[in-house]
Amino acid sequence: MKTALITGGAKRLGKMISLSLAEEGYNIILHYNSSEEEAIKTKEEIEKLNVFCFLIKKDLKNYSNGLIEEAINYSKEIEILVNNASIFKEEKIEEITENNFFSSIKINSFIPLKLSLEFKEKIGKGNIINIIDARHKQYDFTHFSYGISKKLLFEITKHLVISFAPYIRVNGIAPGVFLPPEGKDEKYIENILKLVPLKRKGEREEIKKALKFLIENEYLTGQIIYLDGGRHLGKNLY
Repeated sequence: MKTALITGGAKRLGKMISLSLAEEGYNIILHYNSSEEEAIKTKEEIEKLNVFCFLIKKDLKNYSNGLIEEAINYSKEIEILVNNASIFKEEKIEEITENNFFSSIKINSFIPLKLSLEFKEKIGKGNIINIIDARHKQYDFTHFSYGISKKLLFEITKHLVISFAPYIRVNGIAPGVFLPPEGKDEKYIENILKLVPLKRKGEREEIKKALKFLIENEYLTGQIIYLDGGRHLGKNLY
């Protein structure tokens, strides 16, 4: 049965992605690190949709290899890799530290690259979807390391498109406002929505439609869907 591997799939946007693909009939291999309680709850929700969900706990900060190989132990029919796991730290450029900068680059840029290379080596065909961020089109003044790492992931995605064709299609989704960051409330979203042309946040159904479009259109590769209500065309807010 067709299977999708989602990194950071236990909560927030990752949970939306996991549930969306499960609703499309995919078995889910859900990677998580510290969010074990959320991972178990998400697994229970997924399995109510009459598909399987397998959990893999792995710290990507200390990651060398093995996630794809471990996933294959659960299913040899992995068709989709969604590189969603990321770290999101509030930090102005004047506050940057070496640790924060290189941790962001590793988790948000290098690990998606490494997993994609392993996907090509071990599986050899299918779809890779990188979760970028609509803010990569602009400058994130309050999340400097995160913003730079997502710009890098955008460039990596374009390189993978050419390198992995014709057997693996590589695309991206650049979400805008769906949830407030952890530790923030709805007022945070209200301030951002002032500069979103559609004047509202995104819903999970819209994530599901974007995923379905990228997966089902077999002549589509190298595309980034800006799922942000038009925010990437506006002024810098962050």
